[in-house]
Amino acid sequence: MLELVTGQPALIGTANNYIHILPWVNRKLEIGDVQGIVDPRLQGEYNRDSAWKLIETAMSCLCQFATQRPDIKEIVSELKDCLSLVMPFERSASQRRSLSVKGSMQIEINESDICGPNPR
Repeated sequence: MLELVTGQPALIGTANNYIHILPWVNRKLEIGDVQGIVDPRLQGEYNRDSAWKLIETAMSCLCQFATQRPDIKEIVSELKDCLSLVMPFERSASQRRSLSVKGSMQIEINESDICGPNPR
C-alpha cells in the first residue's frame, strides 16, 4: 500500500545506496507531511483525509507481530472508509468535467460512465 500511495518503489535509491520506503515515510509522518508522502503525480488532486486514512491503514499492516496487524476484513473496511471520503469529491468533480475534442466539440463525462455503479 505504501508503494501505491507514494508512487515510489519499496527500495528508493541505487543498488549501492538505498533506503527502504518505510523509514522515508516515517520521517514524513513525524513532521505531518502527508503531501510529501502522496504520489506527486496526483498534483495535489486528492482528499487529504482519505490519504491520511490510507497511510494509517498501510502503516498498521507493518506492525512487527502478526497479532498486532489488522486482518484482511479490517483492511477492506478501512479502504472502503477511504473511498467513502473521496467519492463525494470525485463525483462532484466528474459531474463538472468536460473534455474538449477536436476544437469545439464538447463531451460530458460522468463518473457512472467510467466507473459503473458505486462500490457500496
